[in-house]
This record gives sequence, structure tokens and C-alpha cells, in this order.
Amino acid sequence: MSLEATMILLDNSSASINGDYYPTRWEAQKDFCQLMSTLKYNGNPESLVGVALQTGSQLILSAPTGEQTKIMAALHHVRLQGAANIGTSLSICQLALKHRLNKA
Repeated sequence: MSLEATMILLDNSSASINGDYYPTRWEAQKDFCQLMSTLKYNGNPESLVGVALQTGSQLILSAPTGEQTKIMAALHHVRLQGAANIGTSLSICQLALKHRLNKA
């Protein structure tokens, strides 16, 4: 695969607490994040993956990085709160991708 930079946008709003299915919505998003970052890094070890959130004061959880451990460690400190602001979150993701380190 080619070199890619990917931002994963996670919903950490109050709706993610809902446990109507197992696993909870938040746990399913964390599993997806781990799976997607593993696939990207296995495709090309120089690929970058970042994580952003939809609510809270810190919307960029992890800037695009080549280290999966940083991404997974950052997910453990996320608080589920408030209402999602998708427009702002997408704009911030675009800026994070625009200002990433390796633009090949």
C-alpha cells in the first residue's frame, strides 16, 4: 500500500455511554480505532494515524503519528461528555492532516 495519513474521528458524546448493545458504543469505537490503525501500519509502516474527538476541550487526542501505542494510550484518558460538534471536529481533522510532519 502507499503512504497514507488518516484521522479517526471518535464520538465521545454522552450518547456513547449507551450500553444498548454489547460492547458499548465507546468500546466498539476503541476496538475500531485499534483495528484501523493496525491495518494502516501493516500496509505501510511509514503511514500516519491520528485520533480526534467530537466533544471536550481537547479535540485532537493524538496528532498523526506512526506509533500505535501513543494512540491507544491516549484513548484511556477520554471522558464521555456533552454533545457532538461534527462540523468543528471535521475542520480540526483537516487542519491536523494539513500540518502533519511527513508530506510525501
